[in-house]
Amino acid sequence: MIKKKPVSAKNASGSEFQKIYVLIERLDAKVDLIVDGYAATNKKLDDFRIEVNERFIEIYDKFEIVFDELRDIRKELKSVKI
Repeated sequence: MIKKKPVSAKNASGSEFQKIYVLIERLDAKVDLIVDGYAATNKKLDDFRIEVNERFIEIYDKFEIVFDELRDIRKELKSVKI
């Protein structure tokens, strides 16, 4: 197995330096993709959380209406004497 010397800016030829630069650019593009994916996932989670909260509020309001009706029925039943 032949070991290559690490390439540093001092001993890098123009070709090696260009290869390193291309690799850095590709790595930067990959990191950008990951960051964009993370941001999109966060937005989807936030949107989902908002949607669930709105749905919960709608259901809660419907239960409040039902409970109000049940309270009224209970009052009417208490007022009726046999």
